[in-house]
Amino acid sequence: MAAQIFSAITVIIVGVGGCVAYFWGANKLVDLIFPSRGVAGAAAIDNLRRQGLVRPWLFVGPAMIILTIYLIYPVVETLRLSFLDRSGINFVGLANYQWAFGDREFRNSILNNIIWLAVVPAACTFLGLIIAVLTDKIWWGTIAKSL
Repeated sequence: MAAQIFSAITVIIVGVGGCVAYFWGANKLVDLIFPSRGVAGAAAIDNLRRQGLVRPWLFVGPAMIILTIYLIYPVVETLRLSFLDRSGINFVGLANYQWAFGDREFRNSILNNIIWLAVVPAACTFLGLIIAVLTDKIWWGTIAKSL
């Protein structure tokens, strides 16, 4: 138990420390590459503009890389594998899709998912609005809304 807690605390400290070190170092690197101090007027303005163009990508870049690795790559790989047989070697084209959409249970499960995606959020929103309107007029309404 103590080892797990120690590992968790270590991972948190290293993760947060790594993020702080990355952003601090990246900002220092941008300031080094595009210095705005000690440079003549027009060059300083150009460097400030360049810093303004580069600096947002320092924050967005790691998130884009993580999204690509953990979301986009699996989707592309799944699509690629869907055109192969179960060994993952031989190309079978749309045969897997013909098999899946030809199965009655698969079509029923797709229909159930579509119904759940349409009905549940709409019903939750509708009921939430009704509850909000009803609790708006009572004296303990703010307490009820916070719950």
